[in-house]
Amino acid sequence: MFPPAVEDLLRRARVRSGLHDYGDLRFTEGLKALIGSLEDERCLGFVGRRFIGAALENGLENRLLVSEALKSEPRIAEMRTPRPLFIVGLNRTGTTFLHNLLALADDARAPRAWEVLAPAPPCAAGGREEKRRLRRTSRALWFLRKAAPGLHRAHPIRALDHEECYPLVNNTFTSPAFSLHYGLPAYTEWLRARDSETERWVYREYRAQLQVLQAGRPERRWVLKSAVHLFYLRALLEEFPDACVVQTHRDPLRMIPSLCSMVSGFRKMVYPRFSAEGLGREILEKSRDVLERGRKARERVPARRVLDIEFEDLTADPIREVRRIHERFDLGWDGRLEKRLRAWVAAGPIGRNAGHVYTISEFGLDEETILSGLSLLQPTVRPG
Repeated sequence: MFPPAVEDLLRRARVRSGLHDYGDLRFTEGLKALIGSLEDERCLGFVGRRFIGAALENGLENRLLVSEALKSEPRIAEMRTPRPLFIVGLNRTGTTFLHNLLALADDARAPRAWEVLAPAPPCAAGGREEKRRLRRTSRALWFLRKAAPGLHRAHPIRALDHEECYPLVNNTFTSPAFSLHYGLPAYTEWLRARDSETERWVYREYRAQLQVLQAGRPERRWVLKSAVHLFYLRALLEEFPDACVVQTHRDPLRMIPSLCSMVSGFRKMVYPRFSAEGLGREILEKSRDVLERGRKARERVPARRVLDIEFEDLTADPIREVRRIHERFDLGWDGRLEKRLRAWVAAGPIGRNAGHVYTISEFGLDEETILSGLSLLQPTVRPG
């Protein structure tokens, strides 16, 4: 039966893990909203049903494992997460490139793909449990590459790559990533209607997962990235009052079609009859919503808490832009870091998605529609 009943999902995850405590049960509201929205999607294919079912089960198992880790070792909840740096630009604005560059600092730590997909229990670096999770993640990503080659061309992912951390937010089942990946109009509207306390709860849950990931390892400054953080920017700034935030920007005529292409690679996997023509306006609306929420959040805090970075500036002189970020937030700078950055840029990993080809028109868009619909894509630059 698809979608599965909420009670069946909860029971199966308990049986598989041998655990019973899900922690704060507020997540069930989002899970019910998500299941209800999936019931409206009659055109999901076999692969889509399998993929979504596995994603829901994995999220529930992660919740059980995180809850168990926090109960078994109460000191984890007391661990600091000092001065995390969040990259909050929309997808396709250079966030992956910047994320990898900022992760090169000696005191920085960016999560790997296997970590955000399986954050618990805590495991020793290089130990048996880490290797097991690496193998499991590699198998899952191999399947994703085979099932959605278009997505892989747009955003290749490997288990050891630094990766965006929206899967940790997904474990609350109150995440705009579900809306972006699957469409789900009813869930999207439910998500937009959440109150500020629910949003802050999402980030308390998110922080707990970071604490589990850093348990037993040297304390380092997290470098994190996801467009989800722009959607929830107000809650992020409230729950992480010492956070450093970088918002990336790109010409919308390049960003929107690129994002449409990436999303369409995923949608084709889950919806066999998917048509890309109507995707453009959906992505325009969702991008506008995220940008508007981010703009309102920025109006409430001092301008110095957020730094704007242009895609063109980043790709033209990445060392200069990384240094500007370090100087803005007093993160330190030395010749060793600059040498490391130059070596990484010279290796050319930014070109991994060179086979990603698309046009504006294939998504039912034209230049005028994009420019009129997304004027908010221009940077929110204020003095100070």
